[in-house]
Amino acid sequence: MAFCAFFMSCGGAAVTTNSAVDSASGEETTSEASSEAASVPNADFRTFWGNLKNAIASNDVAALKALTKVPVTVRGTLDDSPETAVGDEKIDLVLAESLKQPVGDDGVTPTHKFVKNLKDEEKQLKEAESSKRFLDYVLELSPDKGWQIVYIYLQDDSMKAAGLPNE
Repeated sequence: MAFCAFFMSCGGAAVTTNSAVDSASGEETTSEASSEAASVPNADFRTFWGNLKNAIASNDVAALKALTKVPVTVRGTLDDSPETAVGDEKIDLVLAESLKQPVGDDGVTPTHKFVKNLKDEEKQLKEAESSKRFLDYVLELSPDKGWQIVYIYLQDDSMKAAGLPNE
């Protein structure tokens, strides 16, 4: 399949027109995408996933915060744990605690080391839904903000360290 792309200016907004010609049928298809849609950060899940994986694997709280909706909802791991909206005053502490939590089959590997060694990430790239859970993070697609972390589950010791209620 041959592929070409070119840019046109249209009313101040750039428009990308993609043309593809199917080599078997000879049919040409075109699609357009406005730069306004492209300006939404992390609108594409593959881009968001790459940023998320890098932030977690490098144990980078600032990069993880950039991918998080603030205030973010946080709760413990039990069904009856209270939900808490966490704003700027505690978000760095909550994210740092989330990176320390043990995950994986051994139950002791910290989140950031687990993600660093994650090989089977294609399972995370299915884009059919607008919300998904990855480890202790709930991710959602917002039309104006793109993909973001909107919910974090913290274990009891992490809730305590962050000064959040868990009963």
